[in-house]
Amino acid sequence: MKNIIVLFAPSNSLHIFDEFDDGLNAYQKVLQWTEKVPDIAKVFVFADSLTEENCRKFNTKNNAEIVSKSEWNVFELLTSMHELCKKEKCENIIYAWADCPFLNLQLTKEIIETHNTYLAEYTFADGYPYGFAPEMIASGTAGIIASLSVKEGLSNLTGKNPVSRTSVFDAMKGDINAFEIETVIAPSDWRMYRFNFSCGRKDNYIACCQLKKISLPEDSAEILSEKASKCALILRTVPGFYNIQIEGKETSSSLYSPYQKALENYPEFKEKLVEMTFENFALLVKQIADFSESAVVSLSLFGEALYHPQLADFIGEVLKYSGLSVFIETDGQLVTEELAKKIFLIAEESKKRTNGYSKIMWVVCVDSVTKEKYKEIHFADGFEKAVNAVSVLEKYFAGDVYPQFVRMNENEEELESFYRFWSKKESPSQGKLIIQKYNSFAGFLPERSPCDLSPLERNPDWHLRRDMVILCDGSVMQYKETLFKSIIGNVFTENLEDIWHKGDKLIQGQINGEYDEISGSYDEYYTFNF
Repeated sequence: MKNIIVLFAPSNSLHIFDEFDDGLNAYQKVLQWTEKVPDIAKVFVFADSLTEENCRKFNTKNNAEIVSKSEWNVFELLTSMHELCKKEKCENIIYAWADCPFLNLQLTKEIIETHNTYLAEYTFADGYPYGFAPEMIASGTAGIIASLSVKEGLSNLTGKNPVSRTSVFDAMKGDINAFEIETVIAPSDWRMYRFNFSCGRKDNYIACCQLKKISLPEDSAEILSEKASKCALILRTVPGFYNIQIEGKETSSSLYSPYQKALENYPEFKEKLVEMTFENFALLVKQIADFSESAVVSLSLFGEALYHPQLADFIGEVLKYSGLSVFIETDGQLVTEELAKKIFLIAEESKKRTNGYSKIMWVVCVDSVTKEKYKEIHFADGFEKAVNAVSVLEKYFAGDVYPQFVRMNENEEELESFYRFWSKKESPSQGKLIIQKYNSFAGFLPERSPCDLSPLERNPDWHLRRDMVILCDGSVMQYKETLFKSIIGNVFTENLEDIWHKGDKLIQGQINGEYDEISGSYDEYYTFNF
């Protein structure tokens, strides 16, 4: 049974043409993989106006036909697949992004065999890291999914969206039960590591470079996964979440905030943690963009970010960089129509540079469904203002505003009511909400968790792998839970990358089952920020 291969090579795959230590790039390695896949009639590369030249340049054996459009959406992707497969008189399409240098031949053959044996319409691998396996789609099914993707009422018009790495499956969701789907399941489930061995972003490209150094050509997908899980420099590449304090003041404290108590215990920080200057912040954001390339920048580590008189300027500075987005957690007491509109206009200017990508996310700490419970948690009145803040922000940042409920013994009886109210589409948040785990800051605060959510098996700390925690004065804490105890550097006087790599040994220790005083005593290791 003959098949075609379709490789997607878009310009938002930023490192697809960056070389590895053997002089080849991801695109060339994927082309080498296509040469070994059995029963292939033809290989097609779907390029755009920015990648077409390099796709032709590195297609040295001319073993692939380049199909170029100025830009691709999901409908065009699926339609083109279907038409080319019919033209070549083939039965199926083997589809992958062209920036995945570890597409595994053995796993590919297993997908083909499964697809053919069970006469599937769509076959994929589950449990393996992203980038090890292609998807397989029957020719006629690609056409059906294309039509489904633009059918109103079924799939939210996903066909008009830009192509993402999950576009084929997302388009099928409009009528998922109508398709015969088969799955090749990994012997071990590697999903909890959230590996991504593609070269679209810097962090994933670094992971690919490190895996290249420790892998052998004959390694199976399972062996590659095992090796990756034991490598600190794959688990910890560059920060993806920068948790930054820009303001020392807060409108009120709360049962779950350690900030005021920490300042009392460490009075030397009271004068330091006042307010970050715009000049220092701008220098920091440039370092972040240079080092991480893509990251979420939180302005809400401690203190109330909305107190800062230059908050809008700070947000604008972050949004100048295409790979960075903003996260703000607020109690909502200072949210006004004027401020929301001002920040909205800044975000709209940013969208013009990022193809409409929304880059600001708001979390409003509501934590209750009654005024009385809110006051018990926040030590002040403010419930109505918090709820109103959700409405005001949702007006300007639709779909990116989340009322939050920090789950504690003190408000556990209101959890269900909170969920029922905010999860409704007609609620002020349009159904969006967050239920947040209580954090005792390694015992610094009383334990208030109503239940233990920790996994049965310990995994390397997500925050140590992905987060950098920065105070107003530039001080960096290895863990947020240390509360000024373990400062490992200062971003205003030291190189950001040098400070970051001070944590590499800690991750390697955790891989080996060794934990320091903090990581061994707190249960935040399994929670994840972006």
